[in-house]
Amino acid sequence: MRYSLLSRFQGTLLGSIIGDALTIEQSGSLTNRQDDWCDIFNYHPSPWANRLTQVCRAINQSDRPEQFKLDNSAEWAYLTVPIVLFYHDNKLLLRQEIERLARYWQWSADILADVLLWSDIFVLILKEKLDTNNIIEQFLRGVRVEETPLWQLLKSMASWLSEGRSLEQVKEQLSSKTQEYSLPLSLYCFSSTPENFYLALSRAAGDRPRSRMVIRLTGALAGGYNTISGIPITWRKLLAQNAEYQKIKQEGTILLNNWSGGYQRGKLTAAKTKQKVIAAPGIIQTRSSLRVISQQE
Repeated sequence: MRYSLLSRFQGTLLGSIIGDALTIEQSGSLTNRQDDWCDIFNYHPSPWANRLTQVCRAINQSDRPEQFKLDNSAEWAYLTVPIVLFYHDNKLLLRQEIERLARYWQWSADILADVLLWSDIFVLILKEKLDTNNIIEQFLRGVRVEETPLWQLLKSMASWLSEGRSLEQVKEQLSSKTQEYSLPLSLYCFSSTPENFYLALSRAAGDRPRSRMVIRLTGALAGGYNTISGIPITWRKLLAQNAEYQKIKQEGTILLNNWSGGYQRGKLTAAKTKQKVIAAPGIIQTRSSLRVISQQE
């Protein structure tokens, strides 16, 4: 296990919110200088961030989330991030929960198929099974779903990655498609530089403000993979000074405590628990060089 599951939960949610902070009305890639620092430091949650937080709190309080009226698969995928976090260790339960919410939120069959694909990608990240050299190809090999329009786009993008096409070339190809392409484009931005949170977001923010949802989704992917420690140190210092980031970070901590069974409302606060070595089954492996009674057969 490279990183604690807590750092992945917090990194995913903070990445989603940082992406939201960078969706202001300006153009051009990130500079990591004064303008971007101000965007992050002076952040006030958008309706999207408020919806994401509401879904997270609904899970933590064993409550039903609000009814939302959204337009496309990418928007729904953004809101289901906390759900994927909570059920990532059990694909059957995850699918059942997404299908239940699909009925509640009245999704179309295409939206349901797209969100299920998105959740499968996130599961690979959270369970540390992602091959960063062939992210999209690995995912397509392991997926067991009907070949949807999104699946076809991802198949095309796998070949574009292998050909070394630039982001602008990929955008040009995607713009000729009829369906909304924020989901595949966010995956492309992440896949190009998966080990670098800042570069992934910089690529996603290349044509702000048109790429707002792409930035948010890329932030979630890069934050989940690189964890909270992968967020640039200058940004992390700014996050610590803004109460909005601390709120979503706290929701991530409570979400993990709920997932692990170590949280009871009114009896135990998130601040009193430490989840340093908790992970889904099979993630924490034995060490042959260390003789510990619990590791013996």
